[in-house]
Amino acid sequence: ELNKSLTTFLSQLREYNDKAYRTGSAHKRRYCCGLREARKYLKLRKVKCVIIPPNIDKIVSKGGLYDCVHDIVNLSTEQNVPIFYGLNKTRISKILARPKSTITSAVSVISYDGAEALWSEVVHNAT
Repeated sequence: ELNKSLTTFLSQLREYNDKAYRTGSAHKRRYCCGLREARKYLKLRKVKCVIIPPNIDKIVSKGGLYDCVHDIVNLSTEQNVPIFYGLNKTRISKILARPKSTITSAVSVISYDGAEALWSEVVHNAT
């Protein structure tokens, strides 16, 4: 159920993002993709939630993916930002219409304005 609600939620955010971009309005970024972007926006305290796929690679070298994910989890915990472990890397990339060769390791939701009902459904299914 969590995967289904996350799919709907991310699809809606992508749709709003694309619509704002097409109309040329003062486009407000709704999400960002990638571990580095997630960490950057968490440090700026602009993130509402983080979605991390459970099938992320375990690279334990210094400065590797494991360290980056560990930083994201620590920052999220400090700021009381919810973390959802759902979907997988390729599914997230497809939902957000990323290029085929791109694999998304994390999504940070910056704004879910207009999708509050879907947000509450995601939170409900996560608990």
